[in-house]
Amino acid sequence: NNTLSAVTTLPSAIATGEVLQLVTANTTTNVTINTGTDATTGITAAITPSATSSKIFVLITGTWSIGVSRATTFTGVNLKRTIAGASEVGLQGGGINDYICINTPGENIEHRGTHSISHVDSPNTTSACTYVLKARRETSGEAMVFNYGGIGSQITLIEIAG
Repeated sequence: NNTLSAVTTLPSAIATGEVLQLVTANTTTNVTINTGTDATTGITAAITPSATSSKIFVLITGTWSIGVSRATTFTGVNLKRTIAGASEVGLQGGGINDYICINTPGENIEHRGTHSISHVDSPNTTSACTYVLKARRETSGEAMVFNYGGIGSQITLIEIAG
């Protein structure tokens, strides 16, 4: 009967931290967000984990533009996930309605910029997982354009053995 102190290596069948698959999606289609409710930014990708213990590392980079006619405008973004078409789950801030805010101060000016989001998810499934960046306008009257300027946006999903 071996004790734990006698274990010097893990069996070769237990591989953790190994990249199992990678999925990438790009979009250069301008998407205008001009609503106070959830709207898709066009940044989305799906992956089917090979094991329930896998982690999914989500990386998003993209471009945006907004014309601001007043002192401050806020737009919120939230990374969301569905499993096999079930209800969406918000992954930023812990809730479906928690958003990361893009603040664009200034008056009568056009702002252009980039955004990046990274998140490690533990979906605990081998069913298809779809990740999407949603946005909504937090102040009235200003529309934000995602995937702006022909550079567009990219989402990368990396399955990592757990």
